[in-house]
Amino acid sequence: MFQNGVLLKGGTTDYTATSGTSVVLATGASVSDVIEIIVYDVFSVGNFFNRTDSDSRYVNVDGDSMTGALSITTADNTAQLTLKSTDADANAGPILVLNRDSGSPADNDLIGKVQFSADDDGGNSLDYATINMKAIDVTDGSEDGEFDISTVVAGTSRSRMRADGTETIFNENSVDVDFRVESNGRTHAFFVDGGNNSVLCGDATVARTIFGDNAVLQVEGTDATSSMSIFRNSNDNNGAQLTLGASRGTSTGSNTIVQDGDTIGRIGFVGADGTDAATPGALISAVVDGTPGGNDMPTRLAFFTTPDGSNSLSERFRINNAGSVFVGNCATNGASVGASQTGTIFAVGNFPYILNSVNDASTRYHAQFFNSNGSVGIISTNGSNTTYATSSDYRLKENVNYTWDGTTELKKLKPCKFNFKADNTETLQGFLAHEVAEVVPNAVVGDKDEMRALSYYEDEETLPAGKKIGDVKERSDTEIAVQSLDSSHLVPLLTKALQESIARADALEARIKKLEDG
Repeated sequence: MFQNGVLLKGGTTDYTATSGTSVVLATGASVSDVIEIIVYDVFSVGNFFNRTDSDSRYVNVDGDSMTGALSITTADNTAQLTLKSTDADANAGPILVLNRDSGSPADNDLIGKVQFSADDDGGNSLDYATINMKAIDVTDGSEDGEFDISTVVAGTSRSRMRADGTETIFNENSVDVDFRVESNGRTHAFFVDGGNNSVLCGDATVARTIFGDNAVLQVEGTDATSSMSIFRNSNDNNGAQLTLGASRGTSTGSNTIVQDGDTIGRIGFVGADGTDAATPGALISAVVDGTPGGNDMPTRLAFFTTPDGSNSLSERFRINNAGSVFVGNCATNGASVGASQTGTIFAVGNFPYILNSVNDASTRYHAQFFNSNGSVGIISTNGSNTTYATSSDYRLKENVNYTWDGTTELKKLKPCKFNFKADNTETLQGFLAHEVAEVVPNAVVGDKDEMRALSYYEDEETLPAGKKIGDVKERSDTEIAVQSLDSSHLVPLLTKALQESIARADALEARIKKLEDG
């Protein structure tokens, strides 16, 4: 007996032969081995396959098929099945086809299944992973398939990824397992924390409570990449948008109307305090500010900060639904300033105004004005009085002169009666600003016949000779720059002229008395 041309030794060494009955190899033959048996008597083999194309028991020729189950068993780690293609083109490699050739196909038929089975430590055979393919819809022209990969989790098979005609789902069985995507430098660039029902981006490996909430989306890292940006590129006047909203509904897609006082969006700011990241530092909140209705959503925007030594937010700034601005403690009620509050209101509407309040009656500044010279003006209250003051400290002044002629200057002023062109029904008394400017220049703001400025010279512009940054570059041809007068600046002139008049009167009385006394 020869195996692949090698003489085998009889007995029990290489094979055992029973005359006329069988030949048993000590080591099993492999596919394509050539076995030659030389007999000198009648010898019959019960399971002998010849290599003829007509023998259906021997699969060898391209296009052949096999009927029935096939098991391939080896006792080592070599491949049990290899599909090899020697095709030299780029169209396809080896192809494995699982074909369910049903005579009555129906929706949800299982097309094919790949099972990965092994024994557990109790000797039980278990499918640790399976790949299933279904024909979800077998309607000609609109067929849908379903591909599912499942693994065993805690002893039960769970779907890990499923793709069908409408969606691709990961972890459809809602098992407490995580989903992680690595980038080149981050192990958790995109991470779904299954146990905490959160999506993480950056470096975080577990979701955590921040600002009192376990947010569904968290971005956390150890460098500048722990940030989020939204950028839009489109050939129009639109930019990127972040939208926050709310309804009173209890299901997704609800449009149940909100109510007055409902918060419809918040942006919170928090810092770690050494223990956790739950203490708020600041907050911007959008709140329904009135009764909403169809295409009607009155809203206020409020800004909060946390003061030193506290863990609670205090409202500092509010813009109500009418556009009025509330600053300070008055922002809390958002309606008016009371005697016990400190704050400022910038009210808008048909009758806009600015309202300022302090919570005591001592001298308090309500407004202070500065320029490059320092403080130049103050508006203050004390008791029931309001003072409008300009800087007048002697330490700021020099070349003080008490002997100038007030009477002569006063005579240059030209008090007149007039009416404004916008209202010819009321006659007023006053001055023309440019005439006063000739006598008391600092009482007048603006120049005679000046037109409204449209633009100014700015940084990095080529400046014409004699021009500097901030000078007017272009003026309107139709709109005037109104010249204004502050009558309080006439008080020193009036006082000086009055003093001179009193002095003359005193002198005249003295002369008359002297004449009368003879």
